[in-house]
Amino acid sequence: MTAGGTVDAAPRAPWYRLDGAAVARQLDVVPANGLSADDAAARLSAQGPNRLVESRRRSMARMLADQFREPASSFRQTFGSSWLRISGSTNRY
Repeated sequence: MTAGGTVDAAPRAPWYRLDGAAVARQLDVVPANGLSADDAAARLSAQGPNRLVESRRRSMARMLADQFREPASSFRQTFGSSWLRISGSTNRY
């Protein structure tokens, strides 16, 4: 309930769990028609451009260091390569 005594609507499912028709309803758009120029301009003004934020690129040295910080990865690298050397790298299955 809200402070005014009304009942809140059921919580919405995360967008990635919805089918296309449900997403279209939530966004108030008809997929076959798309947005009108006025609707697109209004959404651009209200929500900003549709852009992904770029993350900083990791250097090769950083990626290598990250491999050794991850315990499971280090275990696989150490014992996996040892197993291949011991077993003679032949497929026995």
